[in-house]
Amino acid sequence: MTEFFVFRTALTLLVACLAADFATAESAVIVPIRLLQHFPVLSAKIGGVPVLLQFDSGNSGSVSLTQAVLDTVKAVPNGEFSQGIDGKGNVMKYPKYTIPAIKIGAITFKDVIGELDVHDPSYQATQVGQQGFLGTALLKNYRVVLDYSNRRITLVPSESKESGPCMGTAVPFLPEAHGANPT
Repeated sequence: MTEFFVFRTALTLLVACLAADFATAESAVIVPIRLLQHFPVLSAKIGGVPVLLQFDSGNSGSVSLTQAVLDTVKAVPNGEFSQGIDGKGNVMKYPKYTIPAIKIGAITFKDVIGELDVHDPSYQATQVGQQGFLGTALLKNYRVVLDYSNRRITLVPSESKESGPCMGTAVPFLPEAHGANPT
């Protein structure tokens, strides 16, 4: 009986340590996704409000949100604009906003500069229920493992020694290419 108690106590402590380590910024964070019309969509919390974001690996911005979400979370316009080119070559201007906090899984990003989700009438985004788009700039300090088959994104801090579940090909994000042709 004593051996069982010692084993159970050791197992409980091990699980508690692993759970505590998982919640720290130094460890990988797994974020569930849904595939809506083959697009990866995750739930983030912005100002405590659940918001569906479509992960857009081709978007080098941080986050773009609908006007309704920006109003609900009381994002503040900062008077600046971004400029980008859509898939049809349309030049777009995006007003920038300061978003106090965005929580994705166990990670909270503070004072995020995001944009209004704007599309040219000739090149509208496919609507799958998303309320905005998550770009790569917000995740620049993480290795991102997009696992379609297991319906999850794993975020591994760049400085972490963890290899994560990825056995695939590393694809670097180039935030400096936002709105410009990479060389």
